[in-house]
Amino acid sequence: MIDFNNKKNKKIVSTIIIVLLVLAMVVPTVAGALMSAGIF
Repeated sequence: MIDFNNKKNKKIVSTIIIVLLVLAMVVPTVAGALMSAGIF
């Protein structure tokens, strides 16, 4: 189990969540741009 009371672990977890959210927003945009550009 992850110790959520540990400040370092909490920071790592929140960083991972933020990265995943950013990827979830960026990936569809990039994929759409590439498809409209006719690369794929």
